[in-house]
Amino acid sequence: MDTVLPSGKRFYLQEKITASTGSDYIDCTDRLHHSIIRQCIDFSHKFSTLTLGFDLITTDISKPLGETGGAFNEYNFLPYVDLHENCNIGQKRPVCRLIWDYIEDHKAEIVTPYFNSF
Repeated sequence: MDTVLPSGKRFYLQEKITASTGSDYIDCTDRLHHSIIRQCIDFSHKFSTLTLGFDLITTDISKPLGETGGAFNEYNFLPYVDLHENCNIGQKRPVCRLIWDYIEDHKAEIVTPYFNSF
């Protein structure tokens, strides 16, 4: 705790950032730029899946990615919805309830006796 690093030098306490290692889960949904939301929706139409999560890198989520030099770096078919349910800063989002309600409302198309590969 008494060490002062030289300017520009980094020291990593932990390589993986998770809640169990002390990170904060912060809800920023209301700040997300509409063009990023549109890009996620448009991309999601390429797949036949119930859920799709996106990871992106940007300096400011309230601006278009082209403006910040940001980009999507990953998409996940099984995203961590619990991060939204249990954020410790900001508004908790009932993502599990939304997914379940969608399944209930569309069960005739989703729950079938056969498996459609995508």
